[in-house]
Amino acid sequence: MAIFENPNEPPQPQKGVYGWYAKKGDKKMTIYIGQAGGKNSPLPTGTLFRGASELQRSVFSSNPKEDNYSTIDTDFIVGTAVIF
Repeated sequence: MAIFENPNEPPQPQKGVYGWYAKKGDKKMTIYIGQAGGKNSPLPTGTLFRGASELQRSVFSSNPKEDNYSTIDTDFIVGTAVIF
């Protein structure tokens, strides 16, 4: 089972650190630790938005069409790990 944790205060949405963890029984293993809200963006920012974006795997490539989409985006990688 995958768990999304946001240790920041106050509650969301806000910038800060978040984590994805895998839990089996009483064992908890870190999948990914990220930070959100540090960059200016026309899209919503914050840890909750980043977690949802990663889970949806909505962005496959982090570079433009002109560069042939040659770099896999972190959202896609993290989302794939969480789903797995």
